[in-house]
Amino acid sequence: MQPADQQKLIRKYHMQKNHNSIFYCTSTEILYGNLNTMNWAPVFQEMGAKSQSSMALLAMEVLPKFLNSKVGAGLIMKIRAREVSGGTGTLSTAAKGFDKNSEMYWLDMFRVMSETVNIGMVISDMTVPGAPLIHINEGFKLVTGYGKEKIGTSCRFLQVSADPTFICVFIANIYLSPSSILAT
Repeated sequence: MQPADQQKLIRKYHMQKNHNSIFYCTSTEILYGNLNTMNWAPVFQEMGAKSQSSMALLAMEVLPKFLNSKVGAGLIMKIRAREVSGGTGTLSTAAKGFDKNSEMYWLDMFRVMSETVNIGMVISDMTVPGAPLIHINEGFKLVTGYGKEKIGTSCRFLQVSADPTFICVFIANIYLSPSSILAT
């Protein structure tokens, strides 16, 4: 996006959210006589930071408390009942469209949920020799660079070839170390 286009967009958002403290607030002074000439970058940065902070608060504090309440649980049950009866709506559950009696029911729901997070998640079939990958989410691709093209292959492609003695010493050093170690 070009800087001029970005400024127009930020100004548009400001005008839509102006004086609505639930959605928007800024500590940057905005002089209405200078709207077309002001530097919107600080406003944009603050809007982004407050947006991230609001999303974190909703995700970590508000939503879990709501979902664990009687009202939240009741809402989820109503949404699911609507789905089962064939109804549609804005909200849906991870089970939407899946047969509860299917052997793949829980796996299908896990797949749906794994696509909503940025952490890497894979599923492998442990009943098949080599434990081939049967699901890879986008978070895994972000972390490793490997995407859905690796479905059907063994996860051994991620292993570094190292001699077993080195691996044993490495693991022993982790246990003996007073600080945490991140092995990648």
